Amino acid sequence: MPLPDLESRTDMLFSKSDQLLGDTITVKPPSSAPIALKTHVSHRDKTRMLDFSTATAQDILIELDKVLFPTKPNSTWRITLPRLPGRVFAPREVNTDDSGFRWEFGVTEVPGA
Repeated sequence: MPLPDLESRTDMLFSKSDQLLGDTITVKPPSSAPIALKTHVSHRDKTRMLDFSTATAQDILIELDKVLFPTKPNSTWRITLPRLPGRVFAPREVNTDDSGFRWEFGVTEVPGA
């Protein structure tokens, strides 16, 4: 019996890592019930260039498993984050990550949602 290789176990490893280390977020695709799950969320800082100065702003990056969400997220999806209670976000700049197994995207706040 051949031994499993890393490639065949990558998806399972991502899933287990999320369960143990991920942040709990809520994702609501359109016409669907909200889904609470643990996933990798990066609350990083990013320098933004303004006309005559620079500013540091929070730049949130979220990764979602393609097994759980085979459809590419878009701006009609809604996401809530426990570190930012009372605020609702929508995906922006959605891409496939380097592994090919996850969606990786930033978020934009949805005012009044």
